[in-house]
Amino acid sequence: MKKSLKIASIVAVLILAVGIVTIVYANSQLAAGKHNGKKIFSPTNPPPPKPLQPRPDAGLEWFKKFVTQADATQISGTVESEFKGMLILGTDEGQVRILLPEVWSLNSEVMKRGKLFNSTFCDIGQTVNVKVLKSVLLEKDSFNINIIIAYEIINASETHAYAAFPFNIEPKS
Repeated sequence: MKKSLKIASIVAVLILAVGIVTIVYANSQLAAGKHNGKKIFSPTNPPPPKPLQPRPDAGLEWFKKFVTQADATQISGTVESEFKGMLILGTDEGQVRILLPEVWSLNSEVMKRGKLFNSTFCDIGQTVNVKVLKSVLLEKDSFNINIIIAYEIINASETHAYAAFPFNIEPKS
């Protein structure tokens, strides 16, 4: 009897020890917000918001809207800066920001937009004429938001730089 009592008590202690270790481990996982290695969420620990996924055709829709509403025009001004794809011009009406396509054709050379404004084509402070497509993105009573994209730039010496688009822009007279 004594031997079977000893075995039974050892088994009971082992079962109790395994149960305690399991409970402690489970509580530590719950406190860390994990279950089976995966994050768990609760009212006090909500999941992060899902990032907005753009529709695959959203860019094409935006481009179609821009083109159908755009007018070809010309803006003259002094180059104040070229920064992250924007040409900032000082004009008589104030400062204008014009989006510059990435690649340009100048004479027989193709170059990135930043190279145009580092003495290759013109410098800061020089006057340029920029042919653009301008579209009103938002029209309110007190303001308009316009998008202006350059497609041709003419410097002081009448040299033309052309945006390397996969299409041609030919303004009607």
